[in-house]
Amino acid sequence: MFYQLLFLSILGCLSSIIFGEEDSKIINKRAILKRHVYNYSTNINYWYEGSKIEAIDTAVKHLSQYTCLEFRKRSKKLTKRGLIFEIFDFKQIIDNLDKNEPSIVRLDGDCAEDVGCVKHMLALALGLIPHHNRWDRDKYVTVNKKNINDDFKMSYNKVKGTRVRILNTAFDFGSITNYDPFETSKKNLTRTYKSKLNPLYNKMLGQRHEFSHNDLKLLNDFYCGKSCAKKLKGCRNGGFQDPNQCNACRCPLGYDGKYCDKIKKTDYECGKRFYEATKGYQTFAVNGTKICNYFIQSPPGTKVELHVVDAYVRREPRKCVENFGIEIKNRHDRGTSGLVLCGRNKNVTIKGVFSQVLIHYIGFDNTDYATFKYRAVKRKNTKSFSYDN
Repeated sequence: MFYQLLFLSILGCLSSIIFGEEDSKIINKRAILKRHVYNYSTNINYWYEGSKIEAIDTAVKHLSQYTCLEFRKRSKKLTKRGLIFEIFDFKQIIDNLDKNEPSIVRLDGDCAEDVGCVKHMLALALGLIPHHNRWDRDKYVTVNKKNINDDFKMSYNKVKGTRVRILNTAFDFGSITNYDPFETSKKNLTRTYKSKLNPLYNKMLGQRHEFSHNDLKLLNDFYCGKSCAKKLKGCRNGGFQDPNQCNACRCPLGYDGKYCDKIKKTDYECGKRFYEATKGYQTFAVNGTKICNYFIQSPPGTKVELHVVDAYVRREPRKCVENFGIEIKNRHDRGTSGLVLCGRNKNVTIKGVFSQVLIHYIGFDNTDYATFKYRAVKRKNTKSFSYDN
């Protein structure tokens, strides 16, 4: 189920899909490579032929709920700027923005029935890009060029920092824009890219479930700058001003409050929410059907080292995705997807990155459980990532 993305120019974090250097300029504030011809407005018309296609209507409806974008389904085929969805033999995006004509989003039969796949294509059509195209991708993933199908080698090119700057968002393993590492590989048998941070992130790449928090943050940053008459300053932990509720920040999973400066309260049965890491190991456990947030803090000059002693959370989606498992946020950008563990995981050691770790546990069944061990370590003594397969 290969797809082709025609004329997609690669951007560090967000792209406006360009055709030539002479028509573009770098907007550092928004981390966007932008043409003189403006991208879509906040009101986007769309059309498809034939009877109702539930996946398309649901995908655009969900994105409208998360952003300032309003999608308007038209009864007649578009002739000006907008999106035309077509059922085709393969997936493809044909950008016609510079012609003031509708862009074409082609979906194969399977994709047209999958809301997550449509969301993936919609995100790309609106300008987001897979994170393996970021100019800084080599810090996070290894691209195995010899494994890439010849038809898709250009889809793995990256843009250098001289052409675009990446601000405020880190490499996101949970972005809905990311390619499945096997989908564009030779014979679908070998990975085209894999995580450098740790191998468990590989289970997140290519998820087709939902937009990540930073996917929405980038779209809102690009399209929704004028949605709120008054700018709300002070959003913390990767939050951003909610364009549909201008007096509050939209928070990443696990955070709450007007400025996303609080840990979200969860089920009473979860027990203690806040833990202070010390030099010696401490342990806590959770089990059963419940939603829990746990926050671990270590003293200044130290980092939190976390061990997942043993955990099992029933796995539903094909990939490990947010809200289906145990998410561990230990990176500096709290808006980016944390490491999501699903299924059985044992003896996972997560190296210290800085002095805070947030754990979001979702148990779907009485048999779900997790046991954690943690301690504070000096910065120079942090261990590398390891786990038992």
